Amino acid sequence: MIDFRGLPKQWLLCRSDPGRVQGAGPVVKFAGLHVVRAPGVPLVTFRPVKGPDALAIGWVIYGDVLHREDVQIDLSPGQSIENLFSTLGGRFVLIAHEGENLMLREDATGNLPACYMPKTGIVASTPAALARLVSLAQDPEIEAVFAFPKSRGFMPFGLTPYRDVFRVTANHALNMASMDTARIWPVSPPDRLAEDDKETKLSEIDKKLSDLKILVAAQ
Repeated sequence: MIDFRGLPKQWLLCRSDPGRVQGAGPVVKFAGLHVVRAPGVPLVTFRPVKGPDALAIGWVIYGDVLHREDVQIDLSPGQSIENLFSTLGGRFVLIAHEGENLMLREDATGNLPACYMPKTGIVASTPAALARLVSLAQDPEIEAVFAFPKSRGFMPFGLTPYRDVFRVTANHALNMASMDTARIWPVSPPDRLAEDDKETKLSEIDKKLSDLKILVAAQ
């Protein structure tokens, strides 16, 4: 039995049936995942005209409405899941199919974090929520480097103080099958400039800097 008491505004995703969950809202199945969430954490289902649904966990602003309860939103024929993310605001994680892959991404500001343990395939809002289902081991090497918990704020590079537990970093999406993360933007590296183009570009930058210096000096 999972005891989810004392974890307000938190959530957890797992593929195996978690069984009885104490202190949580109704467990919901989505795309082969069991969604466990604290009471009051809403689920927003986006249903396109064609293709699989997308699911947002958290407080989603869509249009001019902040959704605080479970709701299903039917998209119009001109709307697609692919273009949905850029239209959303709020504090949430979005689970949606991108091609053949089921991906999880945080809202644009990362206000509702996501941590994952690749060897278990479990994703949760925090290590504390993750620990309600699996045992976590402190990582002494990371603790020694970052002096956790004396230091404040997030650890860099997606690290957590626990061994084999990582967090989804900004501008990245998590593949729910492989547990790999990939950068969302840019999709591919920018084109490399030819040598002649490099000289031209550097000259343009140098002129802009010179003009800026003149403007600043004239103030």
